Amino acid sequence: MKDDRNRQGTWNASLRKIGCAGMLVLLLVWWMGHAEGGGGEGKSLVGRLKSMYLSLKARMIGVEKRMDGVEQRMGGVEKQVVDVKEVSKRSKKRAESAEVQAGKAKKRSESAEVQARDAKARAATAENEARAAVQRAHAAEKQAKQANERANQAEQRLIKLQDNFQLKLQDNFQRLQGQLAQQRQAFQAYRKLFAKEEAARIAEEAARIAEEAARIAATKEDTKEKAEAQKRKAGEQRLFKMSGVEFKERWIPAGKFVVGNPDICFANSNEKPQREVELTRGFWMMETEVTQAQYKAVMGYNPSKYTLCCDTYPVENVSWHEAALFANKLSEARRLPQCFTCKGERENAYCEARWNKGSDYIGCKGWRLPTEAEWEYAARAGTITPRYGAADRVGWHYDNTDWETKPVWKKQPNAWGLYDMLGNVWEWCYDGYDDS
Repeated sequence: MKDDRNRQGTWNASLRKIGCAGMLVLLLVWWMGHAEGGGGEGKSLVGRLKSMYLSLKARMIGVEKRMDGVEQRMGGVEKQVVDVKEVSKRSKKRAESAEVQAGKAKKRSESAEVQARDAKARAATAENEARAAVQRAHAAEKQAKQANERANQAEQRLIKLQDNFQLKLQDNFQRLQGQLAQQRQAFQAYRKLFAKEEAARIAEEAARIAEEAARIAATKEDTKEKAEAQKRKAGEQRLFKMSGVEFKERWIPAGKFVVGNPDICFANSNEKPQREVELTRGFWMMETEVTQAQYKAVMGYNPSKYTLCCDTYPVENVSWHEAALFANKLSEARRLPQCFTCKGERENAYCEARWNKGSDYIGCKGWRLPTEAEWEYAARAGTITPRYGAADRVGWHYDNTDWETKPVWKKQPNAWGLYDMLGNVWEWCYDGYDDS
């Protein structure tokens, strides 16, 4: 503001000089008119010059008023720039918890200040151009023949300059307002985004900690289970009851075995060649095929076709999905993790294996369907022959039945205490057949 007042004083001084020069020109013309005899032409010339001087003076006064208006508008712009800086400071204080976003807002504020300084520089340029116009007008006064033409040109340029300056001033002011509004919106958006990112980060960190805790707990549990498994004997029995129905299990230890039929002549194409498979985890398996009594105790209904005799008959007419749902409900009743994700009930059930982070299907602690390798390993029970005993002694088949199911526990078990691993009804496994 002090510089602007200095410039205004300089401008007023210039106008005074122009006025003084005009008076000197009038006096000179008047003296020349009297010196030539005081004729009418001299008076007429003096009158015209006087009118030109008064017209020029009035225009200079108008220019001075316009420059005062320009100064006032410049003061308004500077005040708005100060307001922008104040808003930027308050924004910086609010955003101390979001340092990165505050830095970006600060850069935008600095950019606004640079633009304000550019606007001020353009105003100074306009003022310099106005000074040049005044200087040209002063030179026009000294050159009497070209004074009127140059004064008109200077006035036209000044009017055009003022109009352009006012338009630019309005555009800059509107642009500053728009940028300030954008900065406010961006700041609010950054605050919301930071809050969401912070919540997501905390949730992710909590999930990571929970996952790590679960992994540590699972590792401890696995270590404990492995220690307990080493103490167990193959075929060790344990039992539990549900709704008065007894469920018996047998322990199947970890180990290696050869998959496939050793009898090359009678082996099916999908039973050869033989290959060695290792099971790294021991597991519990039901001593018999699931009986109708056991299925009804868990599921609440019996889908079997042969129901005329007793509940010790194996359940049949059960799809793979119903078998998986049975395993899930048994796990739920025993307060164990569920190994499948199931939708629907009874014949409308649809299940998929649940693959949890940090463990696979085999590592599920609840009841599940055995894999094909686990089933064959449990059926062999350490033997290497096609059967673990004579067919009539170990299982029901088409030569010793009337094509109907038979009760469990009636034939000889294998070495690990499992009944009907051969004969009677088919058992579901987890994995499907793959010829590779």
